[in-house]
Amino acid sequence: MIPAPCTVRDAVRVDNVGLGWYGFCPWRSVMHGETSALSQFVSIMFLPDNIPIVGLLFLVMYFTYLGFREARKNDQLVAEGRGDEILKEMQK
Repeated sequence: MIPAPCTVRDAVRVDNVGLGWYGFCPWRSVMHGETSALSQFVSIMFLPDNIPIVGLLFLVMYFTYLGFREARKNDQLVAEGRGDEILKEMQK
């Protein structure tokens, strides 16, 4: 059994949307026989006002991937002693 580091006072109960979700203690809802925390997260994620935020999260992940990919390419060029070619590679 998972120990509960937060108390009921620390948990936020959201009943106005009918989800019965505990904000800071997702396992509490599972222990009380409610729906799983993942299904509640997905249902909150696809509410109309949260869809742009989800889209922005995907954009942040994509551009973070692009940044790390370019950093790895630049590090490989520097390790091969071709550091002067980094600008040329970026301008392609």
